[in-house]
Amino acid sequence: MRPAVLFQECWFAGIVLGLLWTLPLSADDRPLTVRLASGRKFTAQVDSRTDDMLWLRFSNGGGSLLRPIAWDRVTAAELDGKQVELKLLRDVCKDLRSDASPKEALPAAAAKSPPPAPAPVVTSIRIDAWLANWDADVETDGICVLVQSLDENGQLIPVSGTAVVELFAAQRRKFNEAPQSGGWMTELMQRWSETIQPEQIGTSGILLRLPFSAVHPEFNPGVDDWGLVHVRLVVPGSGVFEQSLDGVKLRNWSPVRSGMFLQNGQRFFSTERTNRN
Repeated sequence: MRPAVLFQECWFAGIVLGLLWTLPLSADDRPLTVRLASGRKFTAQVDSRTDDMLWLRFSNGGGSLLRPIAWDRVTAAELDGKQVELKLLRDVCKDLRSDASPKEALPAAAAKSPPPAPAPVVTSIRIDAWLANWDADVETDGICVLVQSLDENGQLIPVSGTAVVELFAAQRRKFNEAPQSGGWMTELMQRWSETIQPEQIGTSGILLRLPFSAVHPEFNPGVDDWGLVHVRLVVPGSGVFEQSLDGVKLRNWSPVRSGMFLQNGQRFFSTERTNRN
């Protein structure tokens, strides 16, 4: 081949390659960048499956990974370095849709990922209880019981179930009914049943406010100052868990009220408001 002809052919091939090099990317090759409501950001090609949902295709080596995204999760989009209005995003994606070989594209769910950790289960409970007043009058209203549902590592976890709380205390009966204890008998004073929901749990556990009812230590002097609280937590699928706490105060120490009760049988002054005035 003559040098002049060879030169012309090389020159023509160079011009063609230069034109191909400067041609813009096809719509199928242009990546779309989206930001989601969760704050995550993805850049990938828009797959042909895009319709009711946005499907992004991430190419890696010889394969691709597909990720579906709900339209309402997209908070911002960018194409070719320019922002895309969200109201126009679906139309833009229709023009960007591209396809991949079925053998190459793999659904996101098919990607290998570590198995999820098993959900923690309750293995024990811990309780605390104290005398409390939670309204505007002066007398105590009942007891607060804090229930902590714990896993095997002692970590607090939310549960659904039922808590049955029993309060035992010594009460004065007829002398002949308990002559060895001077007429005092320790027995069940009150029982409560409370439904437990996961959203009730706080940073310290589940707090239950349990009011005194028929027998109120402030108005029934025949009840001892101390009691025992027993909690039974029934968690479906996990079991029944129990704890007891002794030495729970049922009546605050008050020498003035005790002296007044000996004088006239009353523990409150006439100017003090109680729920039984």
